[in-house]
Amino acid sequence: MSSMKTKIVEKGEFLHALSKSMINSLVENSALELASFGVRVNAVAPCFVDSNYRVDNIMNESDNEEYLNQMKEYCLLNKKLLTPGEVADSILFLASNEAKFMTGGIITVDCGFELNHDLSFQQDDDEITMNS
Repeated sequence: MSSMKTKIVEKGEFLHALSKSMINSLVENSALELASFGVRVNAVAPCFVDSNYRVDNIMNESDNEEYLNQMKEYCLLNKKLLTPGEVADSILFLASNEAKFMTGGIITVDCGFELNHDLSFQQDDDEITMNS
């Protein structure tokens, strides 16, 4: 699993972005090394997923709801966030024979969020804001 955090800069996400960037490098280099053995190596890079992770581990419930609502505004497809099941569908595709000629790929699954790449993110202690 990769992440869109490798392409979209957000204050306070340095270590997460760094670790996911290392995964991208691992995927590409492993794919190169293992292709001659018929081994495929790919990853999925989702954007914001509507899940309880932030509520349980990072933010309180009201801050999480506000954050998710802001993220929805930047998702071009139906102004909706990904569900864990939709990310799983992308993973299942990569594991299937339908992707038998794919290796070294990092599939972006982001509802069009990356197209808003000129956004700058700022996170303050009391509020989360997005400036363009």
